[in-house]
Amino acid sequence: MKKTLFAVMALLCMTLGLTACGGDDEPTQTVNATATYQIDFSADLVEVANIAIVYVGDDGQVSIESVAAGSRQWLRQVTCPIKGKSVDFGFKVVYTPKREELTRDNYELTATAKLTASTPTSNRTFTEALMNSTVRANKVSETLSKGNDKPYGVTVTKDGSINRNDDFTVSI
Repeated sequence: MKKTLFAVMALLCMTLGLTACGGDDEPTQTVNATATYQIDFSADLVEVANIAIVYVGDDGQVSIESVAAGSRQWLRQVTCPIKGKSVDFGFKVVYTPKREELTRDNYELTATAKLTASTPTSNRTFTEALMNSTVRANKVSETLSKGNDKPYGVTVTKDGSINRNDDFTVSI
């Protein structure tokens, strides 16, 4: 009887010991990436155009947002989990000419973007002139349409590398 009880107890302990070992079934850790978009506009650009931003937002959702009337800066911070190997962040600016009479001969149309991407292990900032032109009043609409729909993006990988993505596209 003692031998049978001992054998049952030994078998029970071995079974419990084996089921307690985890190791391979642990869930993979989620890595979040964050992007901060900042776009600065000249006073002349804000005067002659309505401005909207199409961008990759929180959780990778594409959003569109109008820049507040008279505002010379658009700033947004978004976070997205990196599923798979990488995640893309980016935006494009859409300029719509205002239907007002232009009263001056020349307009300084400038827009500068700063995109900062970060993970728990890395951080990188990219700056780019999106538009930088002094134009005559009769060329404002043409210049605005040339600046439309040029996407600007970065790719962030799970291992922490952050690189400019020249193939980035975003649309609604």
